[in-house]
Amino acid sequence: MPASAAPYHDMSALDNVTLGMRFTRDSKQVRQRKAKAMLSRLGLGHVAGDKIMTLSGGEQQRVALARCILKPGDLILADEPTGALDRDLAQHVFDEMLRLQHEYGKTLIIVTHDLGIAAQCDNTIELQAV
Repeated sequence: MPASAAPYHDMSALDNVTLGMRFTRDSKQVRQRKAKAMLSRLGLGHVAGDKIMTLSGGEQQRVALARCILKPGDLILADEPTGALDRDLAQHVFDEMLRLQHEYGKTLIIVTHDLGIAAQCDNTIELQAV
């Protein structure tokens, strides 16, 4: 997940999610069905057709999460996935990340300045400037 949650601002939320799935063997219809189901699960079913630029920061983060979970591969690298969110929404997004990470069997590596989020991770590495 990039620090900018949705790099394709002129695309819909649904198209952003299916973009990460384009190299799977699934048909376009199957990819769209999976993406719609994931968006709905993350509380975004009602904005699937909306352009990313019209969504709130939290909605954009959840679109990025859906894209990362559904794309092929076992690793998710997340750069400040909750950095632009208020504390409650940050915790909600992080909880969803952990839930989906376990459900889909992905390895999650995050970079965060939020010590509360870091404390919830299985392993942490703290970097300090010298």
